[in-house]
Amino acid sequence: MGLIPDDTIAEIRARADIVAVIGRHVELKKAGRNHKGLCPFHQENSPSFNVNTDKGFYYCFGCQQKGDVFSFVMEFEGKSFVEAAESLAHMLGILIPETNSSQESTALRHSEKSKMLEINKLASEFFRGQLLGAGGQKARDYLDTRGIGSEQSETFQLGFAPAEWRALGDFIEARGADIRVAEQVGLVIKQPNKSGHYDRFRDRLMCPIFQTSGDIVGFSGRLLATGQEADKAGAKYINSPESAIYKKSKLLYGILQARDAFRSEEHAILVEGNFDVVRLHEHGFKQTVAPLGTALTDAQALQLKRLTGQVYLLYDGDRAERAATLKGLQTLLSQEVSVKIATLPLGEDPDSLIGKEGPEALKRILARAQPAIEYFIHEVWVHADRSAEGRAKTLEESAQVLRYIKEPTQRDFAIGTFATALGVDEATLRRGLRRAFQSFRDKSQMHRGTPGEKTPEQNAPQRPQKPPPGLQLDIICILAEFPELLGVAEEGDVFSNLSDTRLREMYEAAREGKPMLSVTSDPNIAKALLSGAFAGVESPRHCLEESISTLKREGRTRKLRELQVQVEEAGRRRDSDLERQLVSEIIAIRKQVD
Repeated sequence: MGLIPDDTIAEIRARADIVAVIGRHVELKKAGRNHKGLCPFHQENSPSFNVNTDKGFYYCFGCQQKGDVFSFVMEFEGKSFVEAAESLAHMLGILIPETNSSQESTALRHSEKSKMLEINKLASEFFRGQLLGAGGQKARDYLDTRGIGSEQSETFQLGFAPAEWRALGDFIEARGADIRVAEQVGLVIKQPNKSGHYDRFRDRLMCPIFQTSGDIVGFSGRLLATGQEADKAGAKYINSPESAIYKKSKLLYGILQARDAFRSEEHAILVEGNFDVVRLHEHGFKQTVAPLGTALTDAQALQLKRLTGQVYLLYDGDRAERAATLKGLQTLLSQEVSVKIATLPLGEDPDSLIGKEGPEALKRILARAQPAIEYFIHEVWVHADRSAEGRAKTLEESAQVLRYIKEPTQRDFAIGTFATALGVDEATLRRGLRRAFQSFRDKSQMHRGTPGEKTPEQNAPQRPQKPPPGLQLDIICILAEFPELLGVAEEGDVFSNLSDTRLREMYEAAREGKPMLSVTSDPNIAKALLSGAFAGVESPRHCLEESISTLKREGRTRKLRELQVQVEEAGRRRDSDLERQLVSEIIAIRKQVD
């Protein structure tokens, strides 16, 4: 959506009842010609938040927040002006003219989004009911092990997707809802080999993903199966696929539940995962949110900036997370967000720390959080190699952080702080930073390359990739040519018998309704898929069934060899109990072979 015409903005402002809009979030009471309530932008015990219907204006005598109906939606829901206008227009039934788009298509798109939100709400009710019902004991036990009580379970509307293949789909159709809409938002997947659908989320603890408006735009499902069952079930976490209402890069888990705490605590805490968020809310850190399984994006940082003035980065204390912290720091600085870094002990995450030492330990860590520049000086310079090469690398890293500080005064202050810490004068540091900036730009241009020209990395000889097992690749090729046979592969438990990681990823893509070619970078595998080698087979189903049978037989044979080696090793160690157990496994597998 681009610029919204002035007359449309005027129509929205004229028709929007500011008391009704604010009243969705704040309890307002009539007070003369105005309405009053507790301010949603700061903590208070007596109402100082006033809303004037005639002027379409609000003002808080406590924190001096003020504005019109657009300002309220922007501030309270963390939206841009255009997003706030779109939200209000949709609520009022006002069509916003679009370039190259008719009013009819705009209305249709809004209608489709409404249906998607309704189907997600229905699915959330189903998942919630399953968690609280007789079949949800396993999921409730998992929540107990994570220390998540009923209050937070209710607050986050946690749910459970049963292991059955069509439980949610049947529920949706029984309620008279459109199963095609459920397919659009990724709740169900169309059966590849026959009519009907099957559920995307099975045997998973379900986390609805809310917008600040309160709408559910997607789900994140955490696998509950363990061991061999987990191998068959796929990824540990599955999120809803991208849709008209679900854009993962623009969403933060827990944003709805954390919004009020942002204002009372005057900062946000950013962690890695969904259950870190819920666990911290359980212990009073209600200002906690997390990206949805990805690195922090500019859009997410901008949303945090709109809702709170400061962010505490709280990532795990290992080396990999140091890199994630620096990346998150750069992203937040690029959006001019004030950042502090709270460093966890090595090997700990927020959940484990609270489990061992209680919430007070985390409070102490947050209280010792370092401003971004101080943290960077400590982490980058103090641990830097002091050789000439090491110093050059440190300056380059510094340049990558400093280039994200857009405000000149802040950048000058940061450079001065760096110079003091490094024991050099500012002029020397600035010369080094200029060289590092230039080096960074040169590398960026080199990586982009010029049209028709390969970068040095592309020209470098590539290490040949190990070819995948032939039989496994044949099965993937058959499924690529005949995707309607995926159900046969599922019944044959193909996924757990695939030993090649690349092929497992491609099979997982097929499960999610994505093209297999979209997840492979191996040119030989891509060539095999495009060859159409199985296009002319007389009975592709029979061919697939035979291949699956051979794959399983080979897997059992391989397992027997591994067990025999273990038996011999147990015999050498004179571990008779283990030896008997392994022999029993061998006998059981031989019965299957025979």
